[in-house]
Amino acid sequence: MAAVFGALRQGAGVGRRWLRMIDRSLSRQPQAAPAIIQTASMIEGYGDVYRQGMADRNAIIDSPVKPTFDGALALTDLGSVVTEARAAAMPRPAAVLAQAQDR
Repeated sequence: MAAVFGALRQGAGVGRRWLRMIDRSLSRQPQAAPAIIQTASMIEGYGDVYRQGMADRNAIIDSPVKPTFDGALALTDLGSVVTEARAAAMPRPAAVLAQAQDR
């Protein structure tokens, strides 16, 4: 039971961090907010699929989002960068189907 509550606390922390990045976006680069919000769609399913989606989204938040807002990275069009990173991380339907057929 403690493991379940630990996982819930960790998930809540990740959610707060994501919301904080959206808040920072609204004040620093409002045009990037929709792209950051859409990173939520990367997290789905359970098990390995869930963990991979979470890792991919965290990678986008860790770089380029947070460094841009911290002033360590100078990106004027953060929204486009986030959109491209999200598209690169998401599995392609054809690749997923081919992988399923190989099983």
